[in-house]
Amino acid sequence: MYLSFWIAFLIIDTFSSFADGSLDGPRVTLRDKDVPVQRYSLPMSNGWTELLLGSGNRTLYVGGHGKIWAINFEKVNRLEEVNFFERVKTEPKSAATGLNMKCMENLPGTGIAPFNMTEQAPSLSIEDKQDRVYTFLVQKETDPHPEASPLTSWVSQICTADIGGPKAILQGKWTSRLNARLACGERDQGQLFDQLLDVVVLKDENWRDSRCVSDSTKLPNDVLKHMMDYPDMENWVWPIDGSGPLMVSHSHYRRIQVDSVMGSRRSHKKFNVLLLSLKSGGLHKVVELDGKSFIIAEMQLFSSGTRIQNMLLQPSTKRLYVSSGREVVEVDLRACLRYGPRCEDCVLAQDPYCSWNGTHCSAVSASREHGDVFRKQG
Repeated sequence: MYLSFWIAFLIIDTFSSFADGSLDGPRVTLRDKDVPVQRYSLPMSNGWTELLLGSGNRTLYVGGHGKIWAINFEKVNRLEEVNFFERVKTEPKSAATGLNMKCMENLPGTGIAPFNMTEQAPSLSIEDKQDRVYTFLVQKETDPHPEASPLTSWVSQICTADIGGPKAILQGKWTSRLNARLACGERDQGQLFDQLLDVVVLKDENWRDSRCVSDSTKLPNDVLKHMMDYPDMENWVWPIDGSGPLMVSHSHYRRIQVDSVMGSRRSHKKFNVLLLSLKSGGLHKVVELDGKSFIIAEMQLFSSGTRIQNMLLQPSTKRLYVSSGREVVEVDLRACLRYGPRCEDCVLAQDPYCSWNGTHCSAVSASREHGDVFRKQG
């Protein structure tokens, strides 16, 4: 299995030995009135919401309880319900969707997609350049040993062209499926965090060449037999350089998005920004550089106690979309004026999206010539 991307995932910290390495509190705390967001109220309460970017830079599809809404954040109060499913016959098993409609059978989806927040479902990443699908999941273990973990986290790969093997072996079954155990924790101490909460994928610049076969029915029987007998990889997937957790916090995070940000022309630094949802309805903005992390801001997006259900990042516009059961908000990650009117406030915020342009705190893309906000760090 060749993983051509970086994997960042949330885990639950069940050990106290990392307490000394916990992150300090946020440098800046912004209440809902201080956070410039565009907010849309949904017509109904939803137990779960799914988010999908539209064709425009600021368009978003929101899936709720039996409904799909299209939101255009460039137009005020532009929320439309999408008539996605249309009945094409009187039989209850026939339906059609959108353009190029095809007949299909209505199958029960329990265990395939989350109908509510309590149902576990895998996270998917479709790798279009390599024609693969990666599934991230948590698996219950049956090992009776008292020190064995009851849960393990895995990543599974299949090729999209896989149609099963020939009649003799693996007919109608995956021939390309490979499973690898995900391991996060202190390798030397044998401490692992195995409860996977959320996954985000960042593409790696250094691709490793591997190809899926075009016709899985023509694979040799000995290859198919080996795939059937040994679907699990021998080596686990450990963090880069064998390091431990990137960050440890006693906050209760549930959702994660990650953005890569280039600093100013003077710094030539590349920052990873982690966006982590809080149980309180807020958001932590965390900067990672050279293996060190710190919280630069806490933003309260919803009223206290409102559960954030989902988050989705639009990397090209640097906007984050966050949904609760009743609302969807758009957060401009480059809204730098909230840090105050002084140069010192802008610099001390240490936000890689922002820089002092000589008169006010502005987005780095508009003020690269004046250096980045990390120049006085020390």
